[in-house]
Amino acid sequence: MKKLIKEKVKVKDKYFFLFLLLFMFILASCTSNISNITDKKLNCNTGSQGLNAYFDSNNDNILREDSVKTLKVYLNNLGVFDSYGFLKLKYNPDLFNVYVYDKEQQKFIDDDKIKFFIEGKKNYNECKGETKLFLFQIKPYKLPLSVNKLEQQLSLDVCYKYGFNFTTNICVKKETGEINALGDSCVPKEEFFTGQGSPLIISKISKPEVVNNKVKFKVFFENKDSGFITADKNTPNSLEENCNLNNNLKNYIYIKAFLDNYRLNCNIVDSEIEGKMKLLPSLEENSYFLECSTIDDVNLDSTMQMTFNAEIYYYYNKRNSDNIDVVITR
Repeated sequence: MKKLIKEKVKVKDKYFFLFLLLFMFILASCTSNISNITDKKLNCNTGSQGLNAYFDSNNDNILREDSVKTLKVYLNNLGVFDSYGFLKLKYNPDLFNVYVYDKEQQKFIDDDKIKFFIEGKKNYNECKGETKLFLFQIKPYKLPLSVNKLEQQLSLDVCYKYGFNFTTNICVKKETGEINALGDSCVPKEEFFTGQGSPLIISKISKPEVVNNKVKFKVFFENKDSGFITADKNTPNSLEENCNLNNNLKNYIYIKAFLDNYRLNCNIVDSEIEGKMKLLPSLEENSYFLECSTIDDVNLDSTMQMTFNAEIYYYYNKRNSDNIDVVITR
């Protein structure tokens, strides 16, 4: 009898041990899958677009004189920067009255533009930016007695603050004549880049040079979208001033840059004034550059990799982001 009981206990222990192994295997598998999901990080700093405004394709384009028509307009953030700016409906003021829906007042107000804030691409949202809906109302005036039908085009302008953070390693070699007995760890050369999730991108960094213990190189920019960079250099934080189409439009950006822990001077004019906009000298249409140099001396023991880090922002004006043709009838 005792022998039988012992055998039953052994069988139970055997099944318990097998169950324990199976449980541990399942637990390890689940933990591994969870770790893979957690560790998976998408790179949202790609592409070369910012904001895009467009009319709803289902908008009715037939308008009767002296009536009111509501138009749906969408704004999509295709880049990485959380942006704010103005969305404006362009129209002929001799033919229409225009109103925009104000969400705070919860009513249509007599205006042709609206201020907005819109989030950029986020890792937790599978690198998708925010899309927002805006409502405009248009009210055509009465047509002249001699006219039964009139065609007119409406278009959208969007002006906004945008930017990106940029980080890369560049190879810096000691000044000519000094020899590294252990051999160089890297070779200085031009570096090329594609989109960083912004209409304005860094496209190239020239081969760095060391002159009088200062590291010098050029940073090349390209405007990849259909808008243009606009800024009032004296008021870098004013949306109203920088989006004022009557100001003197130039390619000004704000840049704060470092090479490792060394602050860089990346400007030609007003370089030491913190917070000022920097003028991008133009190479050709939509292509620009800045000359960067370390402010302090850099003591290099050998040829080495150094990290270039830049914070950049600017104001971008995209005219005629989209347009529709409307017909005014009696």
